[in-house]
Amino acid sequence: MTALDPLASALATLALHATVLTGAVWLAERGGLLRNPGWLELAWRGALFGALLSTAVAVLPRDAAPASPAAMRADAAPTAVAPPDLPLRLAAADASVAAGQPAPTATRDAPRRVAAQLAGGVIAVWLAGMTAAALVLLRQLVALRALRRHTRRTARAAALSLQHAARALAERFGVAAPDLFVDDTVASPMLLCTRRLLLAPWCERAAPQQQYALLAHEFAHLQRGDLRWRIAHRIALLPLWFHPLAHVACRRLDALAEDACDARATACVGDGRALAECLAACLRSPPRRAPRHNALAVAMAGERGAVVRRVHRLLENTMPTEPLPAYRLRLAVALGLAVLVLLPGIAITTQAAGSRTSTNVQIDSDDGRERLSYTSKRAGHALSVKMDGRIEFADDESDVVAMDDDAGLSIEETVDGVTREISFDSKGGTIERDYRVDDDAHALDAEGRAWLARTLPAVFRETGIHAQARGTRLLAAGGPDALLDEIDKIASDHARRRYLDVLFGNARLDDAQLDRAVAQAATIESDFELRHALQAAFTTQTLSDAALAALLRAGSAIESDFESAELLVALGASHRPLDGNALAAWTQMRGNIDSAFEQRRVLEALLDGNAGPAELALVLDGARGIDGDFEKGQVLERSAPLLRGAPDAIAAYLRAADTIDGSFERSQALLALLQHETLDVTGATAALDTIAGIDGDFEMARTLEALAQVMPSDATVIARYRAVAADLGDFERKSAEAALGRTVRVY
Repeated sequence: MTALDPLASALATLALHATVLTGAVWLAERGGLLRNPGWLELAWRGALFGALLSTAVAVLPRDAAPASPAAMRADAAPTAVAPPDLPLRLAAADASVAAGQPAPTATRDAPRRVAAQLAGGVIAVWLAGMTAAALVLLRQLVALRALRRHTRRTARAAALSLQHAARALAERFGVAAPDLFVDDTVASPMLLCTRRLLLAPWCERAAPQQQYALLAHEFAHLQRGDLRWRIAHRIALLPLWFHPLAHVACRRLDALAEDACDARATACVGDGRALAECLAACLRSPPRRAPRHNALAVAMAGERGAVVRRVHRLLENTMPTEPLPAYRLRLAVALGLAVLVLLPGIAITTQAAGSRTSTNVQIDSDDGRERLSYTSKRAGHALSVKMDGRIEFADDESDVVAMDDDAGLSIEETVDGVTREISFDSKGGTIERDYRVDDDAHALDAEGRAWLARTLPAVFRETGIHAQARGTRLLAAGGPDALLDEIDKIASDHARRRYLDVLFGNARLDDAQLDRAVAQAATIESDFELRHALQAAFTTQTLSDAALAALLRAGSAIESDFESAELLVALGASHRPLDGNALAAWTQMRGNIDSAFEQRRVLEALLDGNAGPAELALVLDGARGIDGDFEKGQVLERSAPLLRGAPDAIAAYLRAADTIDGSFERSQALLALLQHETLDVTGATAALDTIAGIDGDFEMARTLEALAQVMPSDATVIARYRAVAADLGDFERKSAEAALGRTVRVY
């Protein structure tokens, strides 16, 4: 990534967004979809400013820079699961290995250099054009100010008739009346600022209705704030000076502003003839001296062709006078905001531009041949590694010492715009090294070897290859803290998980080291890798309640229902008791699972093995939160044999069964309970309340028949039984009554 990349991305995105927005408005106007001048003005203005705003939203950094390299995690998990270890053998480095000279090869193309030069040239032209446009705008602003100063010395106050008309119109338009002056050097009335209206000499001689019309036109400009809008349009045009449709937008906005003020003046006077006569007077009365530059002043009459068009429209009385309805204006603003929210998703970025981090590792093996592809990009840095075949490295990971003739290795790293790359090939047992800096061939000198010695460990670290051997070596040399320090440097999710596996599987960690390892695992974004790392922790380490709670809180970041369930199922299978903070964290993580099937798997895992009252209570309480009737019923049926007559457990079971909507599933859950338990008065009453919620007569009747065999001979229970059975059809009710008579003493 070079310093020009963000600017090139922003410029390309600006051109794209401006083309989309202004092109859409241009096509809509040309196609007759936008006819109302008010809508047209809103659309053109939204396109002009929207292109700038949406580009800013698209290219500005979304996240703050990370505090440490360990905080920068990979955006993508590896696309293929790596084997436990690639068979890369570390051999002793031969001190006599000579630096290989670059192999004679044909001159390579330099696409990156050409692209960078092209981008630099385009940016230079854009900056030069924007500077020139800014100077033109500055000159216009200076000329406008000079014109205002000049009129203070040469202009005279307008006639009283004009002053009186101006005050009346100011009250009608709800604006402050500007000072009116007459200058012999102008042919058209023009607003120089919000407090100064400059008139031509013919304005004093015009008929009262014409004076009223021209003042109404200018006051409409004041009310709309057109002088400020005109300057704002020119400022917005600066970065878009190269875009023809942006210039079209500015011209159309100027013309639409005049049309809107013409329409307002026509509404005030009653018809357009008086204003048309004023425009004609502007054309007939050229200034006595050369007009000063007043491109930013809001003049009533400008380009002759546009004035003639306006005169025809005024005489034909085709000026739209109705304002935009407020509700439609609000709807248009809402739609515009929606576009500005969605459009930043369309952006053009250069390679490695921006501050986002992305890492991809792909390792596969075909017929015993290993291949590795690794790419990593972040702000100011990019690394690419491709490895194919058997390659042996030095013990200190500073060089390649052996490789098969059909093997290959290439490493390319770009740091702050400087690209270094090296490729290794073997011919007849001799390793050939092709080392380049910015595509220029170089001998692998001391500087190049130092770069290679720095880069190869990073390759090992980030790809995870030979993680078992490297991790074991680090543990032997410096203990768990040494391996934890190495893991801190890893950005790849896959590699970080593999080194954590080595740590958990080969070291006994104290509380501080375990907290540090869990915190490192928590930075993994890949659900698959995070689940495996956390699972390795609790299956190999003795965790305190606080440590297990921290582990489960880290697991709550897993978004995949499957991976969350896999972790909790493994934890349930370990038969570790859950209480205190660990129980709260387990409950939170389970609650994050939306899938009814995965929730069922998690709860059933607690029932496997020696499930005690605590686990059973968790299962029965958790079953109530399962959305699917089938899965909820399956969990309850699995729980039924474990109730063992405990009143609290039976009550919790019935509360969960009462949340099942399906008649068949509710009946099945109750039948499973009644098959294993004999109920007391409280239990039987609660069971009858649950049975009453069964819609199907067949399911309700057979459940009542099963209850009759295990319920007590209590008058209250029997009365409730008959009340529930009374809602059944004749056949089912008789069957339920018969079961009651056979099994209990009837009162």
